Amino acid sequence: TTGSTPATRPPSNSSIYRLPTSAWPNQYNLLLKFDHDPYSSIAEVNSPKFLTYTGEVTITFRANEATNQLAIHLDRNVVLTDAQIIVTNLANGQTFFASGSYSDFQIFRLTLAAPLTAGNDYTMLLKFRGRTSSDGFY
Repeated sequence: TTGSTPATRPPSNSSIYRLPTSAWPNQYNLLLKFDHDPYSSIAEVNSPKFLTYTGEVTITFRANEATNQLAIHLDRNVVLTDAQIIVTNLANGQTFFASGSYSDFQIFRLTLAAPLTAGNDYTMLLKFRGRTSSDGFY
């Protein structure tokens, strides 16, 4: 036969975009505050300030296994505004401090000072600021 061979795609590995299953979120409480006046002029709406926001999210989740590692999806244009992230055990009020850093694929990885207990529910509070983009709001 004659003809060209179709281009092959690299294998798709969707697991690199997925979060670990060691913790499973079950509720998000989100507060957003946009830095604009609803009565702004068109020129003001198109300014960079109009595109900025601040917010906080409380994530309630269950630890499926004992771990001191958590991961969340977080756009690199979102900046956490608190130096420390606090995770609280809902059963006994115990708090854990976490630090984190970005890894590939918009995943923010957190390391806790002590491991979470499997089967317990926790909350994590994140305060942030960000900026919308031409792609939308993330």
